[in-house]
Amino acid sequence: MKNNSRLYQAGFSVAIILLVLTCVQCEERTSPKQPDTPGLSYLLTNNDLQQFGEKLFFDKTLSDPEGQSCASCHGPEVGWTGPNEGVNKMGGVYP
Repeated sequence: MKNNSRLYQAGFSVAIILLVLTCVQCEERTSPKQPDTPGLSYLLTNNDLQQFGEKLFFDKTLSDPEGQSCASCHGPEVGWTGPNEGVNKMGGVYP
C-alpha cells in the first residue's frame, strides 16, 4: 500500500510540473513581443525625433511655473546643465 501511495504522489508531482511547464510555454507564445529599443545611431540620425525633442525642450507651456522651459535652466550655452557651477558639480536639482 505504501508503494502505491508513493507512486501516486510521484505521478501527481510529475503531472503538476508538466502542467506548469505547459502554461509557461503557452504564455511565452501568446505574450506580445516588446519592441526593440532604438540604437544610438538611430537617435543621432533621426531628424524628426531631434526636432520633436528640441520643441519639447524649449516649450514654455509645459513647465511649472508657466512660461519657463527646460532650456531656461538647462541651457545649451552651459552644456545642457544649469547656470550655477556649484549645483552642477554636486549633481543637484535646481529649485
